[in-house]
Amino acid sequence: MDKTRLILLIIFFIFLACGGKGKKQGLVEEVKTEEANLATVYEAEEILDTIIPAPGVKYKEKRSIDPNNPPIRLSLANSNKEDKNLDVADYYTKVKYVKLKHPLPPDKGAFLGDARVRTYSGHSSTSSRGVNSMVYVTKDKIVAGDGYFGYHCYDWDGKFEYTIASMDKLPNYRPKDRTVEINWDEWDDSSRRIGSISFLEDNCIFYVIQNKKWKSYFHNMKTRKNYLERPAVGGEPYLLNPTTVVSYFYSVHDENDRGFLASLDYKGDMLCFFMNHNPVVKRQNKASPSPDSRFMYYCNDQLTVRQAYNDTIYRVVSEKQLLPVYTMDFGSQKMDGEIALYGDKSEKMVPYTWIETSDFVFVMHTKDYDCPSNRESGAVVFNYTYYDKASKKLYNIPSHKLPEEYLISNSIEGGIPLIGNNIKANGKLLYIGYTKYQLESIINQKDFSSLTQEQQEKIKSLDNDLGDGEMLVMILE
Repeated sequence: MDKTRLILLIIFFIFLACGGKGKKQGLVEEVKTEEANLATVYEAEEILDTIIPAPGVKYKEKRSIDPNNPPIRLSLANSNKEDKNLDVADYYTKVKYVKLKHPLPPDKGAFLGDARVRTYSGHSSTSSRGVNSMVYVTKDKIVAGDGYFGYHCYDWDGKFEYTIASMDKLPNYRPKDRTVEINWDEWDDSSRRIGSISFLEDNCIFYVIQNKKWKSYFHNMKTRKNYLERPAVGGEPYLLNPTTVVSYFYSVHDENDRGFLASLDYKGDMLCFFMNHNPVVKRQNKASPSPDSRFMYYCNDQLTVRQAYNDTIYRVVSEKQLLPVYTMDFGSQKMDGEIALYGDKSEKMVPYTWIETSDFVFVMHTKDYDCPSNRESGAVVFNYTYYDKASKKLYNIPSHKLPEEYLISNSIEGGIPLIGNNIKANGKLLYIGYTKYQLESIINQKDFSSLTQEQQEKIKSLDNDLGDGEMLVMILE
């Protein structure tokens, strides 16, 4: 090689090196700028009494398949799937237990496990069964609670740190039969009530109603401050990032074709509408169930959504883009909105539980829909399936137990089984909360003796150490 060409090559590689360094430095500066901007947002503690959004919608929605990564089709109606039990030991190696003590006295409030909630107003009343307190785990915090007795933040050792949100008046609570009772006629408009809450990393958004006004609060757990208080975001809001909200507001009867999902700036500007492609169901003058509901969750902190009565699961890639990642194929047993509300559901399938981790997807669905009368008659049949991402295989789990009785195997040393409809996940992170009643329910199951002796002793030991109203969180690593 002559000297001139050698010099040119040296100059070329120096240029590449400098260019790469420049790009890396640029990314570092970009991250620093974003962190500084968020720090300013978190310290603002801003209060907006009114929202005046910019006119119009900023973006047109994008919703298309990635040809290099088309959505994975799960043939849930296929009766020829291979039978295989799900054991989380195939994906995890360690368990960590954290005991949470509720900040309220046991006779005033508790973490709820398979509880009943009764509400009264005038001559009407409602009753809900199987109510559980939620659990949310980050890399260094655990949040547990509910809208009745508050949402509370702990460290990873179970030390209580502070209460994120709570009502200023407590419902009546009967620990003996795990029943919460609220007579709304005894509450005046000034009473603070807590609505839905959702979390993303160290941030959350929750509703409060007080003095007949609904408000949304944006909260950061590191600063322990609400960084924005504003009139309520409509629908069910989830954070796409600390300053962008995605809200689900689908109604099967909506004749105005308003869509099913929207993204907006946290201060109110409408960013994008995502249209509804489900058929509109004309309202009939008769009572009807609504057995299907949406899935909304995070996988590796990326918001994921499935619209009720729809078979597609989407990643919310940005404020203007949905990416299809899974489709649930029920074949001729698919249930649409018309059948769900007013038709014969006896041979239709209803998806109830969808849990996605980095390694697998766990699905619980039924033939016919779940209600007390169908349970008593045996009309509803529970089915359990999981999809292994590595092998790309869909397995049938040979069990038809009730969801509160179905246990996912956990043969990790020191581990205990997971109640199938209570597990939570975010990417690799998998966890579950147990109350004392739920541990005792496992002990009282007729096939408790089928567990290994070590697991039986472990569950009994954990139960003995757990107080009434407390929660045990098991985190898999």
